[in-house]
Amino acid sequence: QATRASTVGRGHGNLGCLMGALCSLHPSRSIHSIKHAPQSFSSSIRAAPPADALQSIDSDIKSCTRTPSDPAPLSPGESFYGMSCEKEPTVQVVRAETMSLEDIIPLLQEQTCGSEVAEDFQNTLKTIAHILKDGVGGIIIVVLQEDIFREQSDNMAYLDGGKLTECWRSVAKNVHADGAKFGQMLSAFTAHSESDRWEQADVNRLLKNFPELEGSTDLEGHAKDGALVLSHRGTVKKAATHLKYPGTSYQLVKADGMSAGTRHASALAFADQLARPGLSPVGIVFARSDAGGAHIFIPRYDREPLVVHFETQRHADQAQMLDKFKDRIMKVGRLMRKREPVLVRKGKLGERVVTLISGRVTSDVTIKDDHSVVVRAPTCDQELYVLQQSKFEALYITPGADIDSLDDPTMISPFLLSQRRQLQERGFKLYHPKPDQCRWVYKITPEDSKLVPTGCFMSSWGAQQPFREGDYLGMPAPERFATEIYLMPAAAVGSYVDVDQDEYERRQTARHLTQADMIALFKDKIRRLGRPMRKSRLMPIRPAVKGERIKTIVGGRITSDNVVEDDTSVVIQAPDTGDQYILPRDKYILNYEEEGCEITGDTPENKLLRSQGFRLHRPRQTNRRWVYELTAADVAQIHTGWFESSWGSLQHAETGDCLAMPEQGQTEEVYLMPAKVIPHYSAVRNSASLISL
Repeated sequence: QATRASTVGRGHGNLGCLMGALCSLHPSRSIHSIKHAPQSFSSSIRAAPPADALQSIDSDIKSCTRTPSDPAPLSPGESFYGMSCEKEPTVQVVRAETMSLEDIIPLLQEQTCGSEVAEDFQNTLKTIAHILKDGVGGIIIVVLQEDIFREQSDNMAYLDGGKLTECWRSVAKNVHADGAKFGQMLSAFTAHSESDRWEQADVNRLLKNFPELEGSTDLEGHAKDGALVLSHRGTVKKAATHLKYPGTSYQLVKADGMSAGTRHASALAFADQLARPGLSPVGIVFARSDAGGAHIFIPRYDREPLVVHFETQRHADQAQMLDKFKDRIMKVGRLMRKREPVLVRKGKLGERVVTLISGRVTSDVTIKDDHSVVVRAPTCDQELYVLQQSKFEALYITPGADIDSLDDPTMISPFLLSQRRQLQERGFKLYHPKPDQCRWVYKITPEDSKLVPTGCFMSSWGAQQPFREGDYLGMPAPERFATEIYLMPAAAVGSYVDVDQDEYERRQTARHLTQADMIALFKDKIRRLGRPMRKSRLMPIRPAVKGERIKTIVGGRITSDNVVEDDTSVVIQAPDTGDQYILPRDKYILNYEEEGCEITGDTPENKLLRSQGFRLHRPRQTNRRWVYELTAADVAQIHTGWFESSWGSLQHAETGDCLAMPEQGQTEEVYLMPAKVIPHYSAVRNSASLISL
């Protein structure tokens, strides 16, 4: 009875044998539920008497309760007929061993030598192993004896209604008779697809190799995933199939110590299901990873499958990409910098971020630390991607601007206002790229594709990226930073502008200009060509609070970022743009009338300003300055694009911005005035006092 029961309970190892024996000895009682197989069992326990056997496993049973008919506690050595065991399943680790394919082939022959169809079986296994070794792309291939295929057919469901199987069998029915075509079909099936479905480009490449399929294939939009099933003679039985199997208590650990993913877990579980009594397995399962490397799963009766790993062709890594393309990119590529600001928020541990551009997945990353950020690009796709905090800070100006400070909400449509509110709730802020952060951008040519035969390469952050003609490669500049190459789809290049090589080289060795530099460089030009202007509007002003931080944001650009260091300074808010800045008391007294008036009106903005202590103050008639608009030639003289203000902030100058300089008698300084604030000023009609200087 124990022998017969072992076949029924094979999936539970020797526990199934023991339970069968117990039931046969006590036919009037039954086992309600056994959820685990204690690993302490040995094969010698198979015929052990019930009481002795139960003593040996008592320590493994953590939570057993009787049925209501017999509620007394379980005693050691007592039989558990009529009881329900609630212990959770025990996971048994199966470790893969790495071997060369030359050593694996004899192992496969040894494992299958007892089969009646050994010669055909071994020939097919050897052929599949070599095909997997010479290719790339994730796939499960199951090789089954014919009778076992018929038995397991219901456990293999089509993911595409059988469309790929029909195509495959029409052009490469057998791996031996149609070897080259079989390899082409396998390459087409395992080629990287951003959507894990057949896209039009995939179908076009397939038809290029197999024009005879024209008009008979309807693969577009269908799943480009699942297993390929062959007979032991190498005949294609099913393609793009979902393997069904009962739950398994095995967990695969690869030779490198990493846990396996879902593809390999499925292969392991299905192989375990194929175990049968006898000397030879009735089927063997292969699984190749997207990143390279393959595993073979050999079923073994009454124990875990034997798993061996061998190396395969792999996608180009960063070292190989740099070796092949670094010099070419630097020589032929365009030097560019990012122009548009981006939205950035803090990443979350365990969060998965998929980068989707024009319907293509170009990166798929799960955040594995607490110091990454998620960037939302300024393209029409508004794709998301992940950057390390250190890398982000090197590329963008910090701190960022709060989204609600960018524009007057009344000027934004309800749709955009709602979207902005949702972005704020997710923690996004606006950051501008640093103008000195450049990269080379290189367009991939047809000749380049020959250097990356797999059609993909691995990014520095571990994502598999497609390599296609017409896309672009990005590489940081200057050369000392050229340590990685990454994909830049054509849609993303639009947010970049070209950089003059000579100007860029000057900036690499330049320093930011000081106030003394700016006065020496622009003082005469500002006085000679600038417009005399004065602030003409009432300005909301409040006392500053020592220790508070004030960021001046104009048009989404941070033009100043300071912490109040005394109790006498004031905070001024621009009436239209809402940007705020700090003014020391001496400058405040010089430029504004001290006696202010209350802000009236019941608008939400006025109520908020009153609650924050703002009052309206009139600019003094002497609050005058020269305002000069910067040309491209002027900006080129500010070699890094940045200069130091008199209050210690770094200010970034762009063509079209203005430089301002106070009239005679005031502190001599030069500071930035973005074009957006010019409407706050009016021309000085009688400019004698200015001109006299």
